[in-house]
Amino acid sequence: GERVELGRTDYHAASSTLIFTPDPDHLDTRLSPGAELRWTIGAGILSASGSALPQDVRVRFWIAQKSRD
Repeated sequence: GERVELGRTDYHAASSTLIFTPDPDHLDTRLSPGAELRWTIGAGILSASGSALPQDVRVRFWIAQKSRD
C-alpha cells in the first residue's frame, strides 16, 4: 500500500523502546478495527551507542476491536 503518516513515533531512551502513538484524527477512518498496519524502522538509524541498524526492521500489526467493559 501507499505510505501514510498515521501518528507519531517517539523513543524512550531509558527502556530503549520505540513508541507509536496514533493520530486521533485517523482512529475512525484509517485505523478501524481489523486494519493491518506495517511499521518500518529504517536501516541506518543510530542507536544511543552509535551503532547503525544494518537493515530495515518491519513490524506488522492489526488494530483490535475495543472491548466493552
